[in-house]
Amino acid sequence: MTVVRTCDKCQRFAAIQRVPSTTMTPIVSPFPFATWGMDILGPFPKATGQRRYLFVAVDYFTKWIEAEAIASTTTAEVRKFI
Repeated sequence: MTVVRTCDKCQRFAAIQRVPSTTMTPIVSPFPFATWGMDILGPFPKATGQRRYLFVAVDYFTKWIEAEAIASTTTAEVRKFI
């Protein structure tokens, strides 16, 4: 094993493994924008407008991402984003 790791020729011309290391689990979603994942990240250092948090939403089917920086994590801010 040590010889393979240090051999330059082995590292350059070895076959690339294209099989995932774990079994893949499909995400079942009937159509785009049916299932969303949402999260609030932070607090981060203050940015313009005293924004310290990041609200992120991801559609599981299309992998579409929406993100917005917010100043506080109030119900009004979350409703405005959604």
